[in-house]
Amino acid sequence: MDQGKLIAEVMRRTEVRVGPKDPIFAVVEMNRLALEESVGVLLRQAATLANSITAAGTEMSERLERVANQRIQGNLESARQVIASDAKIARKDVASEANEARHAAAIAIQQVANSHRRGNVASTACLTISLALALALLAFMAGTYFAPALADVPVCKPVRAQR
Repeated sequence: MDQGKLIAEVMRRTEVRVGPKDPIFAVVEMNRLALEESVGVLLRQAATLANSITAAGTEMSERLERVANQRIQGNLESARQVIASDAKIARKDVASEANEARHAAAIAIQQVANSHRRGNVASTACLTISLALALALLAFMAGTYFAPALADVPVCKPVRAQR
């Protein structure tokens, strides 16, 4: 503060007249010097404290980041295990369904093969019966053709019993 303004303010408040060479100004200057030094010490302490707070904040941030990363890694590992377990179950389910499908396909193939066999058996039976009927018809026709010519031929000589 300007010395002239200070003298005017003291006069206005206390009605005491102080001059520029008054010893009270020496006390004011001493007070100002002490205050400046105290404020300087306080500012240096505040700067040190601010640096300490900044360092502590940085350390806390790094620690939180490490803890968060550890938890994330733990969660990722848990997720990997769950996914691996689910994949294992899914592979078993797929294998089981594939086995069931193979079994069903084998049964279907066997049924188709059996139906073809039955069809072949039926075809063979029909063919056999047809051939048997054709042979029987042929034998009948031969018998009727040759029967008149063989009517006079004795089939066997009567054997007389000897006494």
